[in-house]
Amino acid sequence: MVLLAELSLEKIGEGVLGSLIFGAIGICLMLAGFKLFDWLFPQVHFQRELSEHKNIAVAIVIGSILLGIAYLVGQVVR
Repeated sequence: MVLLAELSLEKIGEGVLGSLIFGAIGICLMLAGFKLFDWLFPQVHFQRELSEHKNIAVAIVIGSILLGIAYLVGQVVR
């Protein structure tokens, strides 16, 4: 258990900075993972399916893929 007296602004600043850095890395890795998925399946136009056709199934698949990528990124960055 961390005592309140042991907390300092320096430690809090390091924690915040580390969170921001790892958050940025995580977002970049998620974007790269989605771009890779989009590149692997060029026959499906995700933007058109979502915007013009309002395809809910495609939205669910994309959401599931992003959740899977987020889980993997979280395990790697941790």
